[in-house]
Amino acid sequence: MAGKFTRRRLIGGAALALGAGAVGFPFVLRRSRKPRENVILIIADAMRAEKIGKIVGGAEVTPFLNRMAAEGLHFANAYVAASWTKPSVASILTGQHAMYHGVTMGAYTLPHIPTIQGYFADKGYFTFAVQTNNFLYPELKRARDKAETGFSRGFSLYVTRNRRRTDEDAKRGQKLRFYAPAAQINETFFKVLDRDGLLFQEAHYPFFAYLHYMDTHQPWVPAAPVDGITGKFYEGHMGEKKPAADAFEEYSREGVSNVLLNADGRSRNLDPSPRDRSLIEAINDEAAAYVDLCVGQLTEELRRRGILDNTTIIFTADHGDELWEHGRLCHGKKGPGKQLYEEVVRVPLVIRRTGVPAAKVSARVSNASIFATVREWFGDEDLPHTTLFSLMTGAAKPSEPTRETIYTMFDPSERKAILPDGRDVISVLESGPDAYYNIATDPGEEKPLAADREVIEALWKIEAITKEFAKLDNVKPLVTTHEWQLGGFVNGNNLTPEQREELRALGYIN
Repeated sequence: MAGKFTRRRLIGGAALALGAGAVGFPFVLRRSRKPRENVILIIADAMRAEKIGKIVGGAEVTPFLNRMAAEGLHFANAYVAASWTKPSVASILTGQHAMYHGVTMGAYTLPHIPTIQGYFADKGYFTFAVQTNNFLYPELKRARDKAETGFSRGFSLYVTRNRRRTDEDAKRGQKLRFYAPAAQINETFFKVLDRDGLLFQEAHYPFFAYLHYMDTHQPWVPAAPVDGITGKFYEGHMGEKKPAADAFEEYSREGVSNVLLNADGRSRNLDPSPRDRSLIEAINDEAAAYVDLCVGQLTEELRRRGILDNTTIIFTADHGDELWEHGRLCHGKKGPGKQLYEEVVRVPLVIRRTGVPAAKVSARVSNASIFATVREWFGDEDLPHTTLFSLMTGAAKPSEPTRETIYTMFDPSERKAILPDGRDVISVLESGPDAYYNIATDPGEEKPLAADREVIEALWKIEAITKEFAKLDNVKPLVTTHEWQLGGFVNGNNLTPEQREELRALGYIN
């Protein structure tokens, strides 16, 4: 790292680093500073923030995560840096806004910049990932690249799990769930730990693991009924009792196939019936309950192995989902601004770490601050050019209001900023006009306000500083090696039949 630097805060946590030039980041084992703490980062794709603490018909949607939140750090107002998977995960892994790392559209992947996995690898950790999102596939090897690039860079092992459609799926007409369920992600996690991580463990080196669950991403319905989960919230939402098997049939055939897959949510608003709305809410809650179950099972197995007490677990999401609050279903639908409302950009963030006092933090924070938080835990300075800082400031004073401005985006033309007092703007360059709200008094963003120069200038200032930092560090956006992500996926060009079916099932193409 470059030498010492100082910073002074500008608007909403933006900072200027003085005397720090471009930084190189070799992966060198620094054995003398080897920490003993394992760290697991879990990202639940498209999980809404309101699932933590939610009760339906007297039953908790996420009972394990509720306990984890009560016993650890619960950031009740956490936001993403981007409202869909690729740029959001890039920001979580790098601790930078999307306009720094350049992953602002599907056509780009992570360049050679600092990442949380590289940080741990640098300290001698065994670093690995188990994920199942097709936007996060590792990049193909390219001779012209001087260093390995993409989401897999910095990981000792990067595993992508996919579930193939079974004969039973085809027989039922089931076109859902090409991604592996969370239970399979957990199973692979422990297999990797026992096989590839064995030498590290025997040498008493810790591990960093990134797990990506897709169960809370549309279409939400599992491949088969799940004991204790399927049908659990049917009565609470639908007002009638139904056996799990019957509820599952309705989810598969009516709830998702009719309401979600056959509706063009990209180009027009949906007008759901009350029954459709209730059915989707029941399915969505049960997907969150399943993820909760799997996080609990993972934690219990860590306890059984005797390594839970020295393992930190960070649970969050890459974005949320709209359930018709503003006339759309799911996320990532071109606007204007439809993918930047609170239900899409506010997410769960819970941290379980031994020795950290329990606290519910009300301050608005970005989950892209996770990297900076880890650096503080291990006694390292912030990256020289960053606008995101440790979450522990808010954790130390959980009752105090936020002093940071939140910034998030869908792409460079659609962005959002929230001032510390709750005033926010959704700025849409292509179609405008900008939309202004105050989430402190109007959390549902239902009452537009007059234009507010201060909040839009805050947005512009963060963008300007972020771009300047990227320029100082000579960060150049890197194009993906996956042809279908270059833009043709919008209409299905350059896709194999299997890729086309998978993206259609996930709602990305028609």
